[in-house]
Amino acid sequence: MRKLLLFGLIFVSTFAYSQRNDGNGMLYLDENRRPVYRENIIIPDVRGYKVLKCDFHTHTVFSDGHVWPNVRNQEAWEEGLDALAITDHIEYTPQREDVKVAHNRGYELLKDDAAKNNLILVKGSEITRNTPPGHFNAIFIDDASGFIEERSSKMDRAAVMKTAEQKAFIFWNHPG
Repeated sequence: MRKLLLFGLIFVSTFAYSQRNDGNGMLYLDENRRPVYRENIIIPDVRGYKVLKCDFHTHTVFSDGHVWPNVRNQEAWEEGLDALAITDHIEYTPQREDVKVAHNRGYELLKDDAAKNNLILVKGSEITRNTPPGHFNAIFIDDASGFIEERSSKMDRAAVMKTAEQKAFIFWNHPG
């Protein structure tokens, strides 16, 4: 019995002191921690212009993505990117029963961490319409909270023009 008790105390104390508690209330198990490496992608500057590696089409749990914005930040850093845009859907939010819909929230949660990782964070949204061509990404927006959520075809032009009013850069993205 003493050996079992001694083993239990050693096991519990080892487990308790070997974990990281620095995650805003989250307990991370070190045995599940993976090494973190940044991919170095070398692209030369072109004719005096600085070339940046960017991903301007990402989704989080605030639309149809499956991860929080901090995961997108980590992915972008590990993949060697210089810039990232969270472009959650305005009209399509299948997680709305579990995650409060707030169209600027992904950007707000990520902006401090992105800056710490020297990652340029661009505010964006995806405007998803039922009629062709259907999917537009708008980046360099000011505020997504006033964008049109109604998906009827009569609102297509107004939905896209809301982003144009903010002088956004708008591009079509293939829905596949």
